[in-house]
Amino acid sequence: MKKMKLERIFLYIGLILFALVLVFPFIWLLSSSFKESKDIFSASFELFPKKEDGSYYFTLENYKQAFEYLDFALLFKNTLFVAVVNTVLNLYLNGMAGYAFARMHFKGRDVIFKVILTAMMVPGTVLLVPNMIIVNKLGFYDSLGALILPFFISIYNIFMMRQHFFGFAEGVRRSSHYGWCRLV
Repeated sequence: MKKMKLERIFLYIGLILFALVLVFPFIWLLSSSFKESKDIFSASFELFPKKEDGSYYFTLENYKQAFEYLDFALLFKNTLFVAVVNTVLNLYLNGMAGYAFARMHFKGRDVIFKVILTAMMVPGTVLLVPNMIIVNKLGFYDSLGALILPFFISIYNIFMMRQHFFGFAEGVRRSSHYGWCRLV
């Protein structure tokens, strides 16, 4: 029993040390954001910024410069625009594709869907360079279209929509058994 408690203590000590190693860069980053440039790049290791007299100080000058340099209103507007457009296009286009794969019967439907699902196995990072080349050739480089065009259709979302429509049809089928809803 004592051996098990001792092992558990060593396990927790190891996990705490590991967590500190992982969290320390974020603490250093936060601490450095309140330092002056000379203290960030100094050879001495100080987690908290000190003046020459040894007293601690914190400055908000770095944050002030960041807000002056960046136009946060424009950044927010662009982010909101890209998020809304991508969401609407994803819901509309992937919803139509998912509905077609779930409810419509056409020749080669299952084969096409399996080919699309096979494409899900390709990691997204592999597609970054080809997507950039396509966006560049289409003339969308350095525009909001470059953030929208490669992402307005998602294989994963098509799959999820298809499954949703299958589940919806199954729910309607079950409820029609009780007579208060008819299957379309």
